[in-house]
Amino acid sequence: LLSIFLLVFLFFFGTENAGSQRWINLGFFSLQPSEFAKITLILAISKYYSDVTHLGDNSLIKVIIPVLLIIIPFIIIVTQPDLGTSILLLANGVSLIIISGISLWFILLGLFLFLISIPVIWSILFDYQKQRILTFLNPEGDPLGSGYHIAQSKIAIGSGGFTGKGFMQGSQSQLEFIPEIHTDFVFSVFTEEFGYLGALVIIILYLFLFIYGLISCYKAVHIFEKMVIFGLTVNLFLYFLVNISMVIGLIPVVGVPLPIISYGGSSMLAIMISFGIIERINLNRRLN
Repeated sequence: LLSIFLLVFLFFFGTENAGSQRWINLGFFSLQPSEFAKITLILAISKYYSDVTHLGDNSLIKVIIPVLLIIIPFIIIVTQPDLGTSILLLANGVSLIIISGISLWFILLGLFLFLISIPVIWSILFDYQKQRILTFLNPEGDPLGSGYHIAQSKIAIGSGGFTGKGFMQGSQSQLEFIPEIHTDFVFSVFTEEFGYLGALVIIILYLFLFIYGLISCYKAVHIFEKMVIFGLTVNLFLYFLVNISMVIGLIPVVGVPLPIISYGGSSMLAIMISFGIIERINLNRRLN
C-alpha cells in the first residue's frame, strides 16, 4: 500500500526528467519509488501464498489476487512512463505465480492471453517505445539516429578485444560516443576497457550471486522465506539479463541499470535491501 501510494504521489508531486515523472525530490537526493515497489510486490505475493497453502493448485483465487497485486503497480509505472521497470516488475511477479505450484493450464492460458493482446499493447505504447523496438528489429535502418547508441555500444564492446584498452582508455566512452556511460551502458564501457576477460569475470561474479540466492532459497524452511529469496534473486537476475542483453543488441534498449556497478541511488539501495533481506533470512535459519 505504501509503494502504491508513493507511485500515485508521483503524478502530483513527482520530478520530471527526460520526459518521465519517476522521482520524488527529497532535497538531498531523489527517490524512485518503482525500484522499491518490486521488493514490496515480492513480499506481498510471498505473504499471500504462505497464507493460502490450503488452496488447491486449480483454485482460481490462487491466481486472481496475485495478478491484481501485479497489475496495479504495473499500470501506474508504465504510465510514468517507465517501460523497463514495469516489465521487470511484471516478469518478477509472474515468476512467483508460476513457482507457487499453480496448474499448468493457468500458465498456458496466461501465455495465450498475452499473445492475443500484443496488438493492444503495441497500440498503447509511446512513440519512442515503438521506435526502440523497431530499432532493435533493424538497427541498421537508422544508424545515425535511433540506432546510433546501440551501434556505438557494439563498437565499444567489440573494440575491447580480449584484454581491453585499459582503464580510462576506451575511445568510445571517453569521447562520449556511448550515452549514459555511468548507468545503462556501463557494461559497454567496462568491456571496452577490460575486454572479454573483464566481462567474463563480471558475469562469473553475478552467477555466484544467483547460485547463492538459489541455494539460500532451497535451504529456507518456510514457504514465505523461500518465495521471498527466489523473488529477490530473480529480480537481480532480470536486472543483469536485461541490461547486458540490451547493450549487446539482443533486446530493445530500456532504462535498466546493471546491479551494483551502475551509478544510481534508488536502484543501488533497492539491491542492497534485497541482499539484506536474504542474509537476514539465512541468519534466522542458522540461529534456529
